[in-house]
Amino acid sequence: MSRKGNSPDNGMMESFFGMLKSEMFYGFEKDYKSLDDLEQAIINYID
Repeated sequence: MSRKGNSPDNGMMESFFGMLKSEMFYGFEKDYKSLDDLEQAIINYID
């Protein structure tokens, strides 16, 4: 189990979420009209 606030413990997930946010969210916040729109976009991104 990883320790809180210790990113080397879960580096793969930190990397994934960093890429996800930079490719889908930062600068695109206004593209999603609701949380459901963002959720569907994330599902499509993963698939």
